[in-house]
Amino acid sequence: MLSREYLTRFPNDQRVVLLLAKIYEEWGQGDKALEVFELYNSVFKDKKEFMSRLASSTIEHFKSSIEELDEGE
Repeated sequence: MLSREYLTRFPNDQRVVLLLAKIYEEWGQGDKALEVFELYNSVFKDKKEFMSRLASSTIEHFKSSIEELDEGE
């Protein structure tokens, strides 16, 4: 993916990190969004927006995991 390649060259670009995570969320891949946030968390030191998005992504990931478990039963 182009965004990941860009981030290997410019790992401090907050905009691309947020965009990539949002794309994963929109595609229903909350686990990948969470992975992106965790991988690039140092870019967002002391940033409220990042912490809010990380929390939202974590919650969405847990919700979808619970839904998958419920469907499996």
